[in-house]
Amino acid sequence: MTTGFIVMAALLVLCIGLLFVPWSGRRSISRDGLNQLIYRQRLRELDENRDAIDASQREALVTDLQKNLLDDVPDAASARAGRAGAWVYLPGAVVLVAVTLGIFFKTSSLMAVSEWQQDAAQTPALLQRAMHPGAQPLTMSDLSRLALGLRTRLQQHPDNLESWVVLGRIGVVLNNYTLASQAFEKAYRMAPQNADVKAGYAEILLRSPDEADNRLADVLLQEMNAQAPNNTEVLGLMAFSAFERQRYPQAIDAWQKMLQALPAGDSRRAVIERSIAKAQQELDGEGK
Repeated sequence: MTTGFIVMAALLVLCIGLLFVPWSGRRSISRDGLNQLIYRQRLRELDENRDAIDASQREALVTDLQKNLLDDVPDAASARAGRAGAWVYLPGAVVLVAVTLGIFFKTSSLMAVSEWQQDAAQTPALLQRAMHPGAQPLTMSDLSRLALGLRTRLQQHPDNLESWVVLGRIGVVLNNYTLASQAFEKAYRMAPQNADVKAGYAEILLRSPDEADNRLADVLLQEMNAQAPNNTEVLGLMAFSAFERQRYPQAIDAWQKMLQALPAGDSRRAVIERSIAKAQQELDGEGK
């Protein structure tokens, strides 16, 4: 943006200069010098043809040349008038400056850039609030600003795995599938064996309307389940995937394994039990 501003300023100065140059006093000086040059040239021609004309004719021709020279030389008043004429173009120059600046500020999105810079400056504080459960919860507007700040930071530090994961989770909360999927895909490519990254990526793939993404999610979940059979997050995603595809026996099996892995007083048990009942109801309905 700074380069564009410099170029615009240079072009503006050039345009204003073109307005005023034709009114400078150099034009009168050049014209006077040219007339004197012509006068001297004519005198030399008369001297060279001295033998062809008599003295009276030569004197008359010289007088005519002097008269023409005096008539064609601009006087001081005319020169001043020419210089004063430059000020007639001053309002035009002012209008040109105003229009140019107006177009620049309209098209350069300075306000948007300023807001973006403010959001980027708030990223550390917003990120600290997001990472500490006891801090003031972030609003949806705060999350949007944090997402913008993280994307800006990741342009400078694209290998920051944690920032990609946080950006992906923010995308989930904002219900922005594109943002979440791109962030988790990037994180998964960086750390394909990271359990948290793999689980987050699988969750996003399950939300995709593309059946190929859903199948990839199932593959990732099966891999994680084989490595950690009692991982309740993985079991929950497996149950969700099976229920959405009307594979009710598999959904019930995954939820029952979750119940076995959760402690007796866990608040999630009631939700899981209702989910099992719902899946059983759907399964019984298919048998009728």
